[in-house]
Amino acid sequence: MDLVEFLRQRLREDEAAAKSWLPFGNPDTAARAHPARHNPGRVLREVEAKRRLIERYERAATIPASISGFVRGQDDGYRQGCLDAIHDAAAVYAEHPDYQAEWKP
Repeated sequence: MDLVEFLRQRLREDEAAAKSWLPFGNPDTAARAHPARHNPGRVLREVEAKRRLIERYERAATIPASISGFVRGQDDGYRQGCLDAIHDAAAVYAEHPDYQAEWKP
């Protein structure tokens, strides 16, 4: 498994967990005890933001060979920046058994 697939799997897990809380969104229920920074809405927004980051990284890899080396070099830098951010985003799952040490930022 590569880093991008690892992050995608964790995002699917986070999304499913957040959606399982949604029916209990009434502040007078168990959701009230759940820390605000981990409420389902915030988790789902974070999942979507990280998915957009993965999409940007993958789009940067599709630069046609016909584009000048200068532009490709700029796009390679952008792709590397996205990959660096993916490393950071995946690091929150460092305790997961599938997380690999070489992914650590």
